[in-house]
Amino acid sequence: MVLSPKTREEYEFLLAFMKEQDVHLSRSEDLRMIAHGTWEHPRRVNAVVAYNGFFGKTACIHVASDGQRWMDRSFLYVAFHFPFVVCGLAAIIGAVPGNREKALRLNRHLGFKEIAVIEDGWDPGIPLHLLKMTKDTCRWLKLATLGASNE
Repeated sequence: MVLSPKTREEYEFLLAFMKEQDVHLSRSEDLRMIAHGTWEHPRRVNAVVAYNGFFGKTACIHVASDGQRWMDRSFLYVAFHFPFVVCGLAAIIGAVPGNREKALRLNRHLGFKEIAVIEDGWDPGIPLHLLKMTKDTCRWLKLATLGASNE
């Protein structure tokens, strides 16, 4: 189920989940999040997608997951519908440390294209990869016309 935090408690719960998954974001006025899980007892979240750093027609995207089954087509549709349709963005940017190969593979599988690599950009000896997806190249938005089914 797709979740959107409605209360401060839910917002903090999602931030804490991201931190547990080693994705550290600060509270900010422009931070927006969606999650895959349930608010029902027992509260459970498998993944959080967060957006911040909105500038012009671009924003940053951050993904945290516990590795459980969360990446179904309907969730991916919502995850990309929000920045591209609701917010009207032209592109989203992901920053991934070079030592997180699984995250780099996931981003590339989702359709992000590498636009830059900053040597020592994460830590000494660890590059920072900047990846971009544009609205025009986002295949997940096409799911609305195909009928989003789980995969």
